[in-house]
Amino acid sequence: MKTARNPEDLLRNWDFEVNNIPPEESILPHRFELQALRLLAIGAPVNAEMLAAKLGIPSNLTQLVFDASRRKGEWDREGRLIGSALSLIPTQHRYKVMDKDLFAWCAHDTLLLPGLLGMTAKVVSPDPLNGELVQLVITPTGPE
Repeated sequence: MKTARNPEDLLRNWDFEVNNIPPEESILPHRFELQALRLLAIGAPVNAEMLAAKLGIPSNLTQLVFDASRRKGEWDREGRLIGSALSLIPTQHRYKVMDKDLFAWCAHDTLLLPGLLGMTAKVVSPDPLNGELVQLVITPTGPE
């Protein structure tokens, strides 16, 4: 595989070399991010092997992408993903999905994640003006 400079290129190059999908048509980087979020929603750190198995790609490729993504997410000491918009690390934006208490990086993420994940979430987030806690249920199609 050609040496790539960023995680998306690593995935697109692999998709081209293995599946003959032109890099500009590859959706593998998007599938990678979405599946990582879905695994985080389970409430546990995501390792390269777990994600590779879900995507049907080699774990060494997933590890390369993880290594190239260190500045973009939150990682534990074992090199597992613990945050990327959705986080296992507490923030002021609480995000409950599938009876798991999780967190989001920002209030905007709490609005987008249910649609991306296809899962209803209970959100508690502070009002930016007065700090009062706002609580709502957000389905994949919007707030209730």
